[in-house]
Amino acid sequence: MLNEFSRILPLSNLRDATHIGLTATREECAALAKRFEIDAVDSLRATVIVTPGPGQDECRVTGQLEAAVVQECVVTFEPVRSRIDAAIERLFGPPKGPVREIELDPLHEEPEPLEGGRLDLGEIVAEELALALHPYPRAADADEVLEPYLAGDAAPDADEEPSTLKPLASLRMRPAAAGGA
Repeated sequence: MLNEFSRILPLSNLRDATHIGLTATREECAALAKRFEIDAVDSLRATVIVTPGPGQDECRVTGQLEAAVVQECVVTFEPVRSRIDAAIERLFGPPKGPVREIELDPLHEEPEPLEGGRLDLGEIVAEELALALHPYPRAADADEVLEPYLAGDAAPDADEEPSTLKPLASLRMRPAAAGGA
């Protein structure tokens, strides 16, 4: 199965550092937005360098991605446009056999499994984009919208609709039940 943004690089002839530019098509951007459950990926570009080593049968992928995305504000549900500029730094190597013991060394970089002698550079860029997306995007006016709910004792305006959060406020003020459940 190919991914939404697939750019396969066979590693059989990789001898020196290879520079590669990637640009997602409009259709690929739409498919990525659907995958990541965001409003839109307006553009996605990356420049990567694939370098053999440092170990045998290993390769390193470094580079930079740039994207323009639209996400839904977690407060107002309005579209929030943002630009993403993220570094790419990944190490790939042969798959390891079954591991009996795990040794944690914060200074040792463990390679990701590389199977089939090829890399999907598009998928690497897509994964990095997913990691760079803001987990809680907020519109510029989100704080103003939240203000009445965060004020505590402030009474809402008479013409305001009742808040669906109002019942939760009464729970916050209740003392904890003695003895546990």
